[in-house]
Amino acid sequence: ILLHGPVHVTLDRATLAADDAVVWLAPASDENLNIQDAQVALLGHASLKQNDITRSGDQLFVMVQVRGEKIRILADERVARDDSTTALFARASGLRKAELPAIPIGTTHPSATRTSDRPPVPARVTTAPATSRPVDVPVVFEAQNVETVYDRDGNVAVVLKGDIHLLQRRPNGETIELSAQNAVLFTPLKSLRELTASGAKRQGRDIITSAYLEGDVRVDLIGIRKKTPEQRLTADHVYYEFSTDRAILTDAIVHTVNPQTSTPVVMRAKLIRQLSQGEYLSDNARLSNSTFAVPSYSLAAERLYVRSTPTGDPRLGDLITYDARNLTFEAFNLPFFFLPHAAGEMDKGFPLRAIGFGHDSAFGTYGETTWGLFESLGKLPPRDLDVNFRADYFASRGPAFGLNAKYDGGYVTDTTRQPWDFDGQFQSYVVYDKGEDQLGRFNTRIDEDANFRGQVLWEHQHFFPDGWQAQARLGYVSDATFLEQWFRGAFIGGPPRDFMGYIKHQQDSEAFTLLGEYQPNKFVTTSDFQQEQFEIERLPEIGYYREGDSLFGDHATFFSENTGGGLYFSRSRATLADQGFGPFPFVPGLPAEGYTGTPGQVVWRGDFRQQLDWPFTVGPLRVDPYVMGRYTEYSTSPQGFQRERLMAGAGTRITTELWKVDPAAHSELLDIHQLRHVIEPEVNFFTSAMNVERNQVFVYDQQVDAINDVSAAQFAIHQRWETKRGGPGAWRSVDAFTLNVEVNYFANKHANKFLTPYAFRGLFFSAYPEESVPRDSVNADASWRLSDNTVLLADMSYNLDRGSLQTMALGALVRRDERLSYFIGNRYIADLHSNITSVHFNYQMTPKYSVDLDQEFDFTQGKNVYSSAALLRRFDTFFIAIRYYYDETTKQNGFSFNLYPVGLGQGLDTNAFNTFHR
Repeated sequence: ILLHGPVHVTLDRATLAADDAVVWLAPASDENLNIQDAQVALLGHASLKQNDITRSGDQLFVMVQVRGEKIRILADERVARDDSTTALFARASGLRKAELPAIPIGTTHPSATRTSDRPPVPARVTTAPATSRPVDVPVVFEAQNVETVYDRDGNVAVVLKGDIHLLQRRPNGETIELSAQNAVLFTPLKSLRELTASGAKRQGRDIITSAYLEGDVRVDLIGIRKKTPEQRLTADHVYYEFSTDRAILTDAIVHTVNPQTSTPVVMRAKLIRQLSQGEYLSDNARLSNSTFAVPSYSLAAERLYVRSTPTGDPRLGDLITYDARNLTFEAFNLPFFFLPHAAGEMDKGFPLRAIGFGHDSAFGTYGETTWGLFESLGKLPPRDLDVNFRADYFASRGPAFGLNAKYDGGYVTDTTRQPWDFDGQFQSYVVYDKGEDQLGRFNTRIDEDANFRGQVLWEHQHFFPDGWQAQARLGYVSDATFLEQWFRGAFIGGPPRDFMGYIKHQQDSEAFTLLGEYQPNKFVTTSDFQQEQFEIERLPEIGYYREGDSLFGDHATFFSENTGGGLYFSRSRATLADQGFGPFPFVPGLPAEGYTGTPGQVVWRGDFRQQLDWPFTVGPLRVDPYVMGRYTEYSTSPQGFQRERLMAGAGTRITTELWKVDPAAHSELLDIHQLRHVIEPEVNFFTSAMNVERNQVFVYDQQVDAINDVSAAQFAIHQRWETKRGGPGAWRSVDAFTLNVEVNYFANKHANKFLTPYAFRGLFFSAYPEESVPRDSVNADASWRLSDNTVLLADMSYNLDRGSLQTMALGALVRRDERLSYFIGNRYIADLHSNITSVHFNYQMTPKYSVDLDQEFDFTQGKNVYSSAALLRRFDTFFIAIRYYYDETTKQNGFSFNLYPVGLGQGLDTNAFNTFHR
């Protein structure tokens, strides 16, 4: 896969970026096709960022394993062609060969057949059996002074003084190093004569069984397995047994690293017992991610057990688990919360994951906390499952509780060797609410006697062998305004809270679907249908598709889309007044569906669309004539009887590409070094006819029911000016400027009498011309990349029927090094009398402090729209975010203070800077 930049690759724990990239994908093994070996060549301003570590250079080569179903490619244009002869591919192949000289091209590495993130881990035990090792593994030592004595048992001991260094290399490749000021080495020998008979000092070194060390003691274990946690111990006194790896340390500090998150883990205590390699037990211990003597955030436990356990998966390495009794949460050694028992895994965080408080005009003074469920109960979480709960309180509303979970997993069948894969999530939130909803309209309360309000959502998807997949969704909301008040983001952009089931089987170009949707709440649960005041139930709907079948010796292409099922308008049982809407003009907006009627019965609809393309070339022109036919039948109509709608259409798409290179073009000011002008003209013609107008059928789906029998012509021109940037030895191709313009003309515009508002923008859709919005219009967009860090953006829509500008947007996106970035833009919508200027500003003042500012102002109406200011303070183990906001749309304002632990919690998510109810 060749990616022309700028390229951004997002992985679970790393981010890659470059000007261009080439990606090779191959199954990790023949038995496990779900996991892919990805090799990525990053070319030009390459960077790899993982947590706080960043690598950069002109080119980088990265290898990683990813799940096949979770690979997503977002691009402006996708072209299937052979680019193996291009200079970009040659450069990437050279880098690949240089980095993988011993791996023949095309080979893959063996991998485990389990497709979940980690295989099962053996159950945790309180103590682990001692590791058995032969006592004859040599221990090599160095010291300034060496003498031999007898211990209490009469065995020979070796006393070392001054700059002690001990080294043991084990048969499995591991190395343990110890250093101190003084030491005593213990042997099983009974006499110096026995030592002399065994070969003097060399044999004495081979039979050392244990050691006592004191004075700046340091113990380092160097492992050989991939992602083995670092183990580094420092103490005043240490007794170490080499045959079992048992040890006792006083005034000790244990340093390790969580391999899943690459965060340090530091354990401090007066006395630490090492039960085996990577297993520690201590009383009165403190755990943190800080190496400071007084950590900013830590966990103090009366009894603490920490263990490193191999997962059996080389991609994941070892897993660090913990078990703590009488656990106290501390900030700068000052306690602020207590739990009697906690247990869990380091990569999923300790019990407390986030804590915050603030004040909001709609919620009053509040406090919010997020906790790991299993960790808080002192239980190890199951693999591939993370459960957390929220415990909040709002002074103006009441207490609230939420339970959330995420899970995933999968495996490969023993018989078919095909992968099964699944993932899902569960969300819930319940409030004992004694207040009113403030939505920027009239304050409202659905039922004053129903104090308990809340929502539940469960989503699941499953991938089966042989091209089968299934999705399910179950949702519930207590009333019509709960989501809009408490979960505004989910109400605007989330899925409906309903019952949904979906099954799909796809094989090559053929697909079969079965969809069922039922709304048990009987009111609107998403903003998409707020203006309609209903949601659509499908009881059920069956689909059959054939996409891109080749016919007549690969000269023609056939497309077929067929659906049929029962449809029902589930109208809201909550009135507009119940939702805070008063008399006109206080209404949700203009409906896009259901405007011809909403019958209280199930309507059966069958829709069958067929299209045949016959593409060919004429000189430099690519011509694609096509014909389409569509038949839709309704069991009833607004007129009260059955409707059969027939539609036929024909059209042609004509495209070509022209370019010219000016090697003499040069401007240091504009960073222009050669210009290549690419012009891609496009012409679309379409005409159609149908026997039933859109106002004579019920409108459930705009793309099916609200189609238009139009005749249309579109003239479009796509242009880009490419230049070279980067300097000698690092030149790369960049689109310095792009400009796209399209002009749309429609005949048969009698359909416009059904379009409201009439003067808004017009759109032509070349893939489905009958779904176009028939208003004569000019649409344009442009981008000017002044540099790698500065981009100017613009777009507009002009209505030719009314001769008026309908929408326009201008913006500048600027990034200055790693500390400063900002966006300034303006968007204009004529029919809303809206002319809003937006400014977003982010600046890192110091390594510890950064600010984030947002401002929106409507100059047409002369009033503020939204204001927000946030200050972020970074400590060694947590972030603090202080934020003030004002939202004119909802009439809400307030401030928040949030603490986000890093490493010992879930880490920082910038989305969490917004308070939970927003």
